[in-house]
This record gives sequence, structure tokens and C-alpha cells, in this order.
Amino acid sequence: MYKLLLFSLLLVPITTASAQIITPEIPGDLRLPVVFPDGNGGHCIFLYSNRRTSGSFVCQIAQLDPQGQISKQHPVQELPVIGGDKSFERLCAVSDENGYHVYFKGESVNIYEVSTDRNTLKSTLRLLHAIPEQEEVIGGIEMADKALILSRERISKKDCRLHVYTRAGQGLERKTFTGMPEYFSAKKYDPLLVKKDSDLWPDKAINPDKIFADQGKLYFVRDKSPSVFSSDKPVFKYTEIDLPSNTVAYKEVPYPTLGEYTQDSGGGYIYEDKLFQVYFDQSRFGLKVSSLSDGSTLFDKSISGEDTLTLLRSRVNFPGFLTNRKIKTAEKLIRRMGPLYPFVYVKKSQGDLLIGLGGFTVESYGGGGPVMGVGPGGVTPSFSSMAYSYEVSTSFYTIMQEDGRALSDRRLDETIFTKINDSNLPDKGLFIRMNGISTYVYLKKPVLESELKTVVFIRFPGY
Repeated sequence: MYKLLLFSLLLVPITTASAQIITPEIPGDLRLPVVFPDGNGGHCIFLYSNRRTSGSFVCQIAQLDPQGQISKQHPVQELPVIGGDKSFERLCAVSDENGYHVYFKGESVNIYEVSTDRNTLKSTLRLLHAIPEQEEVIGGIEMADKALILSRERISKKDCRLHVYTRAGQGLERKTFTGMPEYFSAKKYDPLLVKKDSDLWPDKAINPDKIFADQGKLYFVRDKSPSVFSSDKPVFKYTEIDLPSNTVAYKEVPYPTLGEYTQDSGGGYIYEDKLFQVYFDQSRFGLKVSSLSDGSTLFDKSISGEDTLTLLRSRVNFPGFLTNRKIKTAEKLIRRMGPLYPFVYVKKSQGDLLIGLGGFTVESYGGGGPVMGVGPGGVTPSFSSMAYSYEVSTSFYTIMQEDGRALSDRRLDETIFTKINDSNLPDKGLFIRMNGISTYVYLKKPVLESELKTVVFIRFPGY
């Protein structure tokens, strides 16, 4: 499905804007880059290898100018590893007035920091902390110019502590929070750590467990609605941790409706002290925006029946079997959305709030038959003697004014997940934000041994 999703054109109002492709050549056995927007319009790119050479961590730093060409590059650096780790998992990255900082977890419990000087691009590696063995590192997340490394310590099946590590002095400073919600203690806990202004793939966006960080607060979300056979009202549950005051609060926000098509995951997203909830039942499709600080409703609008899709600010091309089917009325939208798990995500775009909406599901059947991957652009079939399954997803947008109280006048003719049938891009890439523009990045392997590995950036202007 990813190959279907990855290469698209974004049409902005009046004119068509094609994706821009830039391909700087970077030598070395490198992983996907970390990109930091630079103040002069260029970008500092941190690339690293997941290998060691003579006991060293290998990395490569380069800087792009606004045209996407390399303006400065530091030779490949081998940074001595003190902790003895041979492989590294990237947690998070931040920049400040001193430079660029990327945090890694070693194969053991060691936490490392690679810092790069903003002017010279020279890097250093430090072993910051050894996480106690009884703790499990959940991941890392950025909040402004701070990196937060999160771990949990399970006391019992229902009791768990949260540890939040931040950079301080020569190492890490730890804050501990007790009384976390019961789902946080689940043996299998794999939350989506949401980076602000990120693009989310449909199958990731429906994850009911998410962690947000913004404006000094951490939000641990358990967005689980009851099944269609339940009489309970669907509720968006989250735990709010105020880091400056060291306080923990538990909150619930009901969804406006529950009906035949309500699914048991997805639907809510936190962004800049606002909660965005998409909801639908057998007759209505709606979007609600609430203030987290006082609980007031900022926006709540739904469409039903033969209503046109005035709530949305892009067309809906819903994938049917082997063909896309255009949706023009609320009734048809709701009928097509019925089997799907709804999702929503939010980011800033040209001064507005760009709200991605849609749904995703996987249908599986026993026995022999075709295996089909269905994305917004079509179907890719293959065959299996055991069973067959297919993935269905759709996405569309609405655009709101920055205060979240009214829709914007902007429109998008299509989403970034459309016009994808002719994609030849690899599925091992990621979306990043480069100076406010959504950019897909991947490493292109050389055809000949004499060729260099190429880092490919595909930018979508206007998105």
C-alpha cells in the first residue's frame, strides 16, 4: 500500500503545483536523515549509519541551500562509542542556539547524544545516561527546543510509573509521575509518538494510543470508542501531564454521537490546546473542535443526507474495487466510511489549520485467493494459497482558521494521497517538514558500485 501512497501531486487553488524533486549526493552507508530547518532558508541534514567502525559511531553531516544543493559538508566522522553499543535506535532530535542534537538508544539501555556545531558541522558523541533495567524506553518526542525521552516502569498489571528524561548539565534529568492510567501498564503498549505538524499515514493515524507534547504538557491518549453493540457513549480519554507544575490530570470528552457505524478506534487529535474529533453514525458525519483549557466548544458542524460536502475543503475520491468512486453527498460518504476506522490529524499550513480526515481498515478472509492491497489510488493484487486480504483507506481535508472557530476559504483539489498509481518510489521513506513544506525523503541505492548513494527529497509546495 505504501508504494501506492508515496508519490502524488498536490493541486492548490487555481494553479497546479507539481512536486519538486531534489537529489543531493551523500556518500556512505547511511540511514534516513534528520532534517533541521535553518534560519537562512537552507537545511542542516544529519545522516547516520547503524554500524560501528573500530569502535566508533559513524555519521555524516551536510547542509543544503534553498535550491536543494549541498552548500557545506563535513567529512564522514567516526565518533568513539564509550558505552559499548554496536547498534542504535534514533529517539528524537532538537536544535537550539548551540547547534543540532540527536538522541539515540543503544542496544543496551544507554542513551546517547550526538551534538553538531551549527557553524563548523563538527559532531561529538556523549553517553548521557544508562536507563535502569526495570524501565522500558517508550521513545523520544520533541517539545519546542527540548527533547523528552519517555520510559515506563511497571509495578504491577495495573500500576505503572512514567519517567520523563530531559537534557541537563552533563547528563539527563529525570521526573517521575505516578498514578498513570491502567492502559499505560498494559504488557503490549506501543503508542504513536506524534511530532507536531507531521503527516500521518492512515494505518498509523488510527492508532488509539498516542502521545502528544506541546506547550509544556504531555498528553497520553486512549481514544477507544465502544463497539456497535455497546450502549456506552464513545469517549475520548486522555491524561494530561503538566511538566512545569508536575501535575497529572485525567480527562474525558464525549463524542457528539454514537450510531451503527461507530468504530472502536481513531477519531481524535490534540493540537495547540485544542481537541479535534471526527465522528459519524448512520446518518451524520461531523467535526468538533474543543478547547482543552476550559472545555468549551469552538466548532461543531455535521452534514447528512443529500448535503454536499461543504464541511470539507477537498474532493473525496474513495477507492472502490479496481476503481475510484467520487463522493459528492454526505449520505454516500457515510455509507463508504461505514466499515472504516476514522482518523484525524492536524498541522499548520500557510497560516491555516490543515486537518486530514479519513478512514482505514484491513479486511482478511480465510481460504485461497488473491491478496490485494487497496490504497486511495487503486488495487495491487497478488495470490496466496492460504487466504486473501486487502487494505482500504481514504483521506480528504478540511481547512480551518488558526483559532479553530471557522472554516477557511482555502480549498485543495486533491490530497497528498491521491494520483498514486504510477508511483515507483520505495516504501522505506518518511515524511518530514522542511521550512513548513511536506517533504518525502528516501535513500536511493546506486545501480553501479561506482555510484554514490543519493538522498532524494520530494517536496509538495502548498501543502
